[in-house]
Amino acid sequence: MIKILILAANPKNTSRLRLDEEVREIDAGLQRARRRDEFELRQQWATRPQDIRRAMLDFTPNIVHFCGHGQGSAGIALEDQNGQTQLVSTAALAEFFELFADSVQCVLLNACYSETQAQAIARHVEFVIGMAQGVGDRAAIEFAVAFYDALGAGRPIRFAYRLACNAVRMAGVGGQLAPVIMVKGAASVPHTQPAVSAPPRQDTPPSAERTRGTSPRQRPRQRSIDQQPPLSIPRLEIAAPASGHPAAHRTAPYKIDGDLCISCGACEAECPQEAIVEEMLQYTIDPNRCTGCGDCVEVCPVEAISQ
Repeated sequence: MIKILILAANPKNTSRLRLDEEVREIDAGLQRARRRDEFELRQQWATRPQDIRRAMLDFTPNIVHFCGHGQGSAGIALEDQNGQTQLVSTAALAEFFELFADSVQCVLLNACYSETQAQAIARHVEFVIGMAQGVGDRAAIEFAVAFYDALGAGRPIRFAYRLACNAVRMAGVGGQLAPVIMVKGAASVPHTQPAVSAPPRQDTPPSAERTRGTSPRQRPRQRSIDQQPPLSIPRLEIAAPASGHPAAHRTAPYKIDGDLCISCGACEAECPQEAIVEEMLQYTIDPNRCTGCGDCVEVCPVEAISQ
């Protein structure tokens, strides 16, 4: 069972966001998903710091999704006892998720300028997604819904991220969206997806298109992305068993390039030993089953598996 915890916060002294629509559409998508029985969704509204702590302890989620306002290096905006903004610092968030790193496998910060927090959390959590610039309400919703649509269909995190970026592009909303995905242990923490461009339009008043940042005047409205090197994901070492010896005594002849893999499932279907399985985050190869036959290499359409 994959547990998803949604944390929503829209303090009274911040602009109104359609967080209810975002959560409703995520829930509806998972309810209709092919693998709906594999997901459990819990919602936490008007989130205060103590609410996060209790939800994490009680629910032990695998995926944590925050939707609300971000303020860059100052932190993300939760609520205090009076419903006003209470900023939680980057250091506090990173330390918090370090304590739950044994169960949390992905964190999605669907808020403006949350790249700083994502980078810090990625030191402890396998996958973290944040926003490098401001993001409009509609674009944030499109991104989130498509992301969980992909997970509900059994796709891994990297594929879900790419599909979500494409969904915003196809919808033509949000001007430019600047999501970043970060992988624990990667050599760099770059932007892995080009900015999502929409036709030029006039700036809209705050009431028409909200951005998920508490101080938008201090930052550019255009959500552009600086050019960065491509994401470097460590290759997965696959161990193949030798006859009469444990798998740990041999190095597998093949490696899976996480940058190239598109999660099409061709290798899984072709493997005669059923050694390739799809788990929540990615395709993996069972070293106790793999014989090193190479059939997966032959069918991979993007040459992501090599010696």
